[in-house]
Amino acid sequence: MNVEEMVKNVNAECHPITNINGIIIRWLDRGQKIVGSSSGKRQGWSWLRQYGYTFSTVADTQVYALSPLVDTSKIITMYDAASPRHIANMTEAEFRMYSPGAESTGDAYLYRLIGYSPVQNQPTSASALSFVSSSASDTAVVINIQGLDGSSVLVSETVTLNGTSSVSSTYSYTKIMSLSKDVVSVGKVTVTSNAGVVTNVVIAAKDRHASHPMVGLYSIPDSVDTIYYDFTMKLQTLSANDDISLIPEQYHDVMELYAIARCFKHLNNAAMFQTTFSEFKARIADMKEDDKQPSGVWSLNSFRLSADPQIARLPSNFPSE
Repeated sequence: MNVEEMVKNVNAECHPITNINGIIIRWLDRGQKIVGSSSGKRQGWSWLRQYGYTFSTVADTQVYALSPLVDTSKIITMYDAASPRHIANMTEAEFRMYSPGAESTGDAYLYRLIGYSPVQNQPTSASALSFVSSSASDTAVVINIQGLDGSSVLVSETVTLNGTSSVSSTYSYTKIMSLSKDVVSVGKVTVTSNAGVVTNVVIAAKDRHASHPMVGLYSIPDSVDTIYYDFTMKLQTLSANDDISLIPEQYHDVMELYAIARCFKHLNNAAMFQTTFSEFKARIADMKEDDKQPSGVWSLNSFRLSADPQIARLPSNFPSE
């Protein structure tokens, strides 16, 4: 169900005297954030796992941007399917302690997270930025830009979108430091540089900015290669009536329970707050049980020992020759 439907359910339970729909939406969003961080597993909830995303390496280039959907607090599995080889994770502190040498090139076998970027690709040289929306309705959305110009001086400006017609920045940028919309847009916004050769970033309609996790590869790639990565997705912010949480719909009542509990607290009803908040925690426990992976159809008691390792894996009632 969408946010509007969940807000109606919360109001039906709590009966607030005044209209607090805006606050309820924030409570729903806070509830889903608590759920998102409550899996108790390093890989996160199974229904948030994403597989087979890719980026292409460039010779002598060490740093690459990942999808803005990546939750960096959870396991990111990175691998080269063509080799095949697994690319291990190392923290920045471990990398500095290990100090393998910055000049080594070849096949990447380590990666480390080194921060975030508002764009997926930086300009290849000092360049004006171009902005265009996929919707003709976006004629008043203001883009805030901050970055380094050709002299490495920090400059900033604003650009107003003109729907599907392209508009350009006044300054030329060698590095974009921050980039954001003042409000959500109707369409997605595409930002390009270097006369359209480089697509810097595509900002989703409901997002005001993008945040791409950046990874550094070691060894530094010396050729073009395709790197695959699997990750846990971040839950997107709930802010509009037509937003739908990425939490499976059978668990949308969990967010409602959190919002109902907060609503009762807002109404100074301590008893109902305690009751509904306990229900909220119990439903998260239910979610954890549901998310456990099946371990098989046979129990340990159904196995018999054997010197033959193949026979040892058969259940005791398996017919013998």
